[in-house]
Amino acid sequence: MFRKPITKLTSRIASMLMALLLLGLQTALPTSAAAWSSQECEDWANTHTYDSEDWPRDCKGSIKVNKKVDADGNGVYEGGNTAANQLGFKWGHDSNTPSRNMGTTASDILTGSHTVNENSVAGFTFTGWYFTQDEDRSCGNPEGKTLPISLTVKKEKTSEITLCNQKLTSSITIIKDAQPNSLQDFRFYRDWGPENQR
Repeated sequence: MFRKPITKLTSRIASMLMALLLLGLQTALPTSAAAWSSQECEDWANTHTYDSEDWPRDCKGSIKVNKKVDADGNGVYEGGNTAANQLGFKWGHDSNTPSRNMGTTASDILTGSHTVNENSVAGFTFTGWYFTQDEDRSCGNPEGKTLPISLTVKKEKTSEITLCNQKLTSSITIIKDAQPNSLQDFRFYRDWGPENQR
């Protein structure tokens, strides 16, 4: 006799519970890009892996890499991105092969920790890196001196760094012992440079 009203009541309760459940999920998991704050993206990155299927795809930022080059090995980094690209320097992030020109930006990178690396150019050595906007750092006072470089990408921000490379140089020291000890009586010759007599 009471089976039919009870069935209707149970159905209504089930519908209400389902509506509340959906409302709770929408509140806990924002779907629009504007709904995710930088802190939420950072917290998510700290607790999830990049292969996670539920990674919030709106949590993205960029990486920009610049280059300073000391082309003659005298300690002055006079060359910039143009000179570096002419020499063949390239950069890449994470597991990607370095193929990007210096001075370019990689966009749509998921927030969190990433690495930056570069290719090797014959005759040059890597001497350090620093965050481009850090006025207290330079090629002479770098943030670090090893590759790859670890950095953090934040939502809608560009992590910009500068890499430093120096021309490898060498020297020759000649010691002459003569009797009597008169240096003006001796010369040596070289086969490079504008002057070959010393």
